[in-house]
Amino acid sequence: MVQYMNDGREFRYALDLSRKILAEKADAGDTVTLNICGEYLEAIPMLTLFAFCLSEDGDLLSQWRAYCPTDGGYAIGFSLPKLQAIAKTAGLLLVPCEYELQAQVDLLWPVLRDLLVDARQLQVGEHMLLHPPHTWHLARVGGAIKHPSFKEEREWRLIAVPSSFEGVKYRAHGSLIVPYLDLPIPKDGQLIKEIVVGPCRYPDLALRSIRLMSAAQRGWPLKVTTARTPFRQLR
Repeated sequence: MVQYMNDGREFRYALDLSRKILAEKADAGDTVTLNICGEYLEAIPMLTLFAFCLSEDGDLLSQWRAYCPTDGGYAIGFSLPKLQAIAKTAGLLLVPCEYELQAQVDLLWPVLRDLLVDARQLQVGEHMLLHPPHTWHLARVGGAIKHPSFKEEREWRLIAVPSSFEGVKYRAHGSLIVPYLDLPIPKDGQLIKEIVVGPCRYPDLALRSIRLMSAAQRGWPLKVTTARTPFRQLR
C-alpha cells in the first residue's frame, strides 16, 4: 500500500492539494458543500491503494543510496509494452508520476468538480455517500501525484484500487505488517529487458554472474551493465 512507502505523506499530499484547490476554485459561499467535501477528504487518507513503483532512470545515485544494500544490489529494467499488457489484463493503471504543481491541479480539478456536484445533493454528515463513486477516480489521479522534492526519481506507477480485501497478502517489514498484492507476471521471459549492477565491491563478477544465470534460464543472456557512478560503500 502506498501509505507504507518511504514518502511519509504519500497520498496525503494529493488530499491536501485537493483541499487547497477546493478553497480556491469552489464557491466560497457554499459552506455546506465545502464542509461535506472536507469531511470526505478527511475520511479517506488510509484508502486501500496499492502501487508498484518504477523509475525512468535505472542508474540513479540517489536510488542506489536509498534502496541498495551496502554489499550491492541490482536495478531491473522492464519492457514498457509488456508492463502495459500486464496492466490491461489485471485492470491496473500504468502512469508516470506528476511533480509539477500546475499539472497536478489540472489533473485533480475535474475529479473535484464532479465531487462538488454530488456533494451539493447531501447534508453535513452524509459525506461517505460520496465514497463509492468518487474515491476510485481520486485514487487513480492522486496515486500518481508526488511531492516536487521527489522529481529526480522520474517515477512511474502501476496502480491498483481493489474493491475488496480478497487477494490482499501481508508481509513483515521491521515493526510493521505491510499489506500487498501479488502482480501477475507472464513466464515467457520477455518482461525483463536489462539489469544494471549497482555499486559494489566486485562489479565485474556480479555482471558475469547475471549474464550466466540469465543465459541458463532464458537460452540467451540479458543485457547487463554496471552502474556509471563510482560510488561505493566503505563501511
